[in-house]
Amino acid sequence: MKFIFTLFVSIVFALVGRGQSITANGTVAANTLTTGNAWTISTIAGPPQTFTATAQVNGNQFARRLNITGFHFSSLPSNAIITGFTITVVRYATQADMVTDFGVFLVTNNTATGNSIAPGTPAGDWPTAPGSAVTYTATNASYNLTPANLNANFGVQILANRTGGSGGGTDINVTGATITVQYNLRAPIILTSFDISKTADNHVSIQFATASEENVKNIFIERSSDGRNFSPIFTITPVGARNKYTRYALTDKTPLQGTNYYRIKEIDLDGNLSYFDIKAITINRGGTRFQAFYSGADIKVNLSGIKGDYVLSLHDAGGAQVSSQTLKIMSNSFQTSLPAPQRAGVYIVTLKGEGISETARIFVGK
Repeated sequence: MKFIFTLFVSIVFALVGRGQSITANGTVAANTLTTGNAWTISTIAGPPQTFTATAQVNGNQFARRLNITGFHFSSLPSNAIITGFTITVVRYATQADMVTDFGVFLVTNNTATGNSIAPGTPAGDWPTAPGSAVTYTATNASYNLTPANLNANFGVQILANRTGGSGGGTDINVTGATITVQYNLRAPIILTSFDISKTADNHVSIQFATASEENVKNIFIERSSDGRNFSPIFTITPVGARNKYTRYALTDKTPLQGTNYYRIKEIDLDGNLSYFDIKAITINRGGTRFQAFYSGADIKVNLSGIKGDYVLSLHDAGGAQVSSQTLKIMSNSFQTSLPAPQRAGVYIVTLKGEGISETARIFVGK
């Protein structure tokens, strides 16, 4: 018989939108502990370990130890909060009722840590059928392991105990192991408030505050007309401090007519995204009046119910721009004019700005 180790590591994401999996190979290390009898393996394809009746420690025909390490969870995000572990080991013995689990431990830096995750000590008879698997689970509450711990030769230590027979030998074999780490992601930004409100000028005031911005690359304010398809309207370079209260105030001077949806999006230095609650507000410019007409000498334009910065332009029927001017409207009633074109025909007057786009068709006669 030979040891055949096929080791896989997978990471399970517990946050929607960030799921991924990672596969890595572990390695078998010759045990250097002085207590008990180590599995003595020089290569992965070594002989099976044999228990004999004379191998006793403290009255027990004691556990052989096997360290399976080197899983290297190097792609685990640095802001991951580890919640638990699932370890599946494929192992068997050549005689029934002869071998049980004496202990199964997590290993960091080639050292077993915490309590055994085997169901009791000893517990779990080893089956005699090759390919048999047993699964152990553990929460991280008693280990408090971080992503850094999992990158340092993380693995599992298996202890096997002979419980039956008075002589002879029993071969024990481990042919595979899988470690799954469950974790949540802590968004680097801690959002403490997010509020929007309409101003007297039909603008939208956006205010939010954070309690921490560790590992944050950018913060985006995004807007949508339907609550599903968002586009960024502001990009903010964060303070980047940990455990520091920071307040932001911005104004959307060009909100859409009707309902506007706003949300905050964060991207951290690892490239991960976080989204926060959506806020909605309705902008109604029903009182806006836009009139344009040909006076014989020029084109008169009357505006009311709006303030802010706008562009007024004149185009011919083919879409070519004839003239334009920028406007800064400070009062609720405003009049201006455009030079009349030299040719007679149909023309289009357009007003754009502050979330407004208005058009009027006029006829210029000569």
